[in-house]
Amino acid sequence: MELILTLAMKFWQWTILIAVVIIGAIINLLDKKKKSNLTFHADEMPELKPVPIKTKGKGQTEIYMGEKSIKAIILE
Repeated sequence: MELILTLAMKFWQWTILIAVVIIGAIINLLDKKKKSNLTFHADEMPELKPVPIKTKGKGQTEIYMGEKSIKAIILE
């Protein structure tokens, strides 16, 4: 028994990993199997289309500045 405790203290990272794996296996075995509530079903992949956005054609600095872009500030 003393040898097991000594090894567990020396290799504590592996001891924790083994304990977590054993606990996970027990939870997995004892978990109740419930019927899934998912009702989505698709026979083929949906066709995806791009969504237009308001910031098209603007640079990053103009987006960050909000309504007043750097160009408008320079022209003032």
